[in-house]
Amino acid sequence: MAAVTAIASTTLSSAITATQLNIPVASAASITTSMVLLIRNEVLQPYQVDTTNNIVYCKRGVNGSLPFAQASSTRVYYATPDTWQTLRNNAMSVVGANSTLPQYLMPGQRATDGAGNEYIMVDLTSTCYSGTTVMISNDGLYTATQAAGGNQGSIGLTLEEGSSNQWTWAQIYGYNSYAQETVGDSAGTSALLALAATTPSTPSVGLATAAVSSVGRYYINGMFIAGIPTTATTSATSSTGVAYPVFLNYPYIVAALQDLSSL
Repeated sequence: MAAVTAIASTTLSSAITATQLNIPVASAASITTSMVLLIRNEVLQPYQVDTTNNIVYCKRGVNGSLPFAQASSTRVYYATPDTWQTLRNNAMSVVGANSTLPQYLMPGQRATDGAGNEYIMVDLTSTCYSGTTVMISNDGLYTATQAAGGNQGSIGLTLEEGSSNQWTWAQIYGYNSYAQETVGDSAGTSALLALAATTPSTPSVGLATAAVSSVGRYYINGMFIAGIPTTATTSATSSTGVAYPVFLNYPYIVAALQDLSSL
């Protein structure tokens, strides 16, 4: 299981109707007729590419998908069938042979494994390691980077190492035994709260823990410390040396600093 290179993309240069076959894009230079396009949940098969005028002529609603009208600037992903399959194979390593998983995936896709744990595909904007607590962007692009004080929005926990311009899976619901903690304090307990880190660790893993009496920190709602930490891993380049078991219930951070002593 490993993060995969992000699928190439462009955007619609103007809106399209549900029946329109000439698809105007910001750049068609790298698109070929051997590729498959994905616009939101619709799959398109190109049959002619006009690189001079940046228009891709496509068969709409391929692979059982439905054609829809799409707004200008909507993202258009494109890749060969083999590349799309590699991405799906990676998903299978996370959630198993799930028949409900679409053939073509993009950031924002959710998946559930046999144990009921739920994951979301994210687009990394920095190097992250297994067990990194990440902030997921709220702009519809689902970019992810290490959580930090000052952030607001959705939180996930990465399952695998990846770097900028790679897609990976972040857990958003269920139990995970390996959430790296930025301070590396092995004396923690299940009574601690999960917080966004204010000082990056080496490597930066996004999660800090503190007692309820701590004041002025960003509390991660829906991320619960479920036990004592482990110190089994010590690699300076991929682990802080301390990881907590956690339970995730669609975690998020609100904007305002909170006085946790009043909770």
